[in-house]
Amino acid sequence: MSVLDSVRRHKAAVVDRWIEVLLADHAEVSARFFRSEPDPFRNPIGATLRREVPVLLDGVLDGGDPERFGGALDAVVRLRAVAGLSAGHAIGGFLALGRVAREEVEAAGEAVDRDEFLAFKATVEDLALRACDILVACREQLAELRVRETRAAVFTLLRQAGMLADGEADGAAASRPAADVDKGGMQT
Repeated sequence: MSVLDSVRRHKAAVVDRWIEVLLADHAEVSARFFRSEPDPFRNPIGATLRREVPVLLDGVLDGGDPERFGGALDAVVRLRAVAGLSAGHAIGGFLALGRVAREEVEAAGEAVDRDEFLAFKATVEDLALRACDILVACREQLAELRVRETRAAVFTLLRQAGMLADGEADGAAASRPAADVDKGGMQT
């Protein structure tokens, strides 16, 4: 039997272990809540993982076609992007799928063909590379949001202190792009 068929047969165990690996990067109290709370409104992280991780595994088992799992990958990466994880931990959770799948298949007493497993692992690595691209885009987006929030807060403080010129009092200064601010923080 092929590695892919073995992983498909043990899909539930692989999914459960992979979710555990993804949750292990969170604080123990948070991870315990994410594992145990079934309500998707109270626990969107746990619900998202339970919904999207099986889709990701199916995508890998079907050859790694991003059209098949793109939305699921985006959802899981976004969770990891805002969780405060290092990039290594955020992406490492995806790379762990290869190890988890091999361990679950071997625990069931099935032999793993080395060449087939290497092909499976290459697909997992492609998944991790896609995850890395999404993670970088998410972090850039978060950084831009922080810049906008900071700029809006500074504008509000300047307006309250009466330190804005007449033309800037309507909020135009807060909506200027970051390129309009010099290195000293002054608008040009």
